[in-house]
Amino acid sequence: MKPFVVNFSDIGIDFKGNHIVRKYNDIKHIFKTTDPTLERENPVIYEVFEGPIQEKEGELMFLITILYPGTVNGEFFMTKG
Repeated sequence: MKPFVVNFSDIGIDFKGNHIVRKYNDIKHIFKTTDPTLERENPVIYEVFEGPIQEKEGELMFLITILYPGTVNGEFFMTKG
């Protein structure tokens, strides 16, 4: 496995991997009910920063997830995975 670095700076995460942003309209189907206000505003629910892809079997895959605060009709924001 090649070495890697995660830099938690005051400007955000500097990470050499994929960056995935999930907004409400991307994952609204995972909640019990929908919220018309959230559908209109479409806020970011969570972000995922992926580490380097494993090159060999047995290498560790890892992710860093930032889950933002909020609710959908009383149900807290969550990830889809």
